[in-house]
Amino acid sequence: MKKYIIFLLFFGIKGFCQTGINTRTPHSSAELEVQSDTKGFLPPRLASAAISTLSATAAEGLIVFDKDKKLFLGWDGAKWQILGNAVATTSTSFASWEVNGITNYGSSPFAASAINANLSSAALSRGSGLSTTGGGANDTWGGSDFNSLILADAITNGDFFECTLNFVSGKTVSFNQINAMNIRTTNTGSTNIQWQYSINGSAFVNIGSAYTLTSTAATGNNIPNIDLTLYYDLQNINTTSTPTITFRMVGFGGTANSGRTYINNISGNDLEILGSIQ
Repeated sequence: MKKYIIFLLFFGIKGFCQTGINTRTPHSSAELEVQSDTKGFLPPRLASAAISTLSATAAEGLIVFDKDKKLFLGWDGAKWQILGNAVATTSTSFASWEVNGITNYGSSPFAASAINANLSSAALSRGSGLSTTGGGANDTWGGSDFNSLILADAITNGDFFECTLNFVSGKTVSFNQINAMNIRTTNTGSTNIQWQYSINGSAFVNIGSAYTLTSTAATGNNIPNIDLTLYYDLQNINTTSTPTITFRMVGFGGTANSGRTYINNISGNDLEILGSIQ
């Protein structure tokens, strides 16, 4: 009798691989179908810290719910993707900078020209590898000594501009975008820039791919709006425990100490970061 039951179980499981919960006829496209008119499906609910730890071993397609940020997430094999339309789309300006009138590269740190009331400070700074050697172009903010050929060396050598935003406590903030801007470079300056972000001093994460700078003319290179809603880490941030967000623009491809790169003056704000605050 036991052998007969085992035989039925083995061939039954093998012959009917689909599974239905509350249904005898799961849809032909589904390996698993859960059917209910009164209840939902409850996925694993993890704290943000646990999700960060899980990243090292997550399988592509893994789905979880971040109970701190109130977001459904899926692992795409490289990073967590926000599932559904959970990101606030209403934007306000967090901080903006105007470089019109600046000479000789500008000061570092360079405080924001305008700042949201929910920030305590916002400033641009030159990385440790940059200098203000020689005369800087007018109506720009930047630096000299962009002489690292590859991204890794540029990071090590401090060839970057850093933008630090410090928020007041007790808010929930999400980042929407870095507005379109213009980057000017010289013939021995950066040929590529890579935007990155860091949360409370954590390791920097690339924002998309590097932008190629093809022109060394004074008119510079137009950089389009940079979408930040794609980055889970930058959404629903509790400013009580995480008050500081840092962005940096790493310049690489430079070939000499005289290589210069600047944020160029355009119509409107020359650098502006947008988001939402609750």
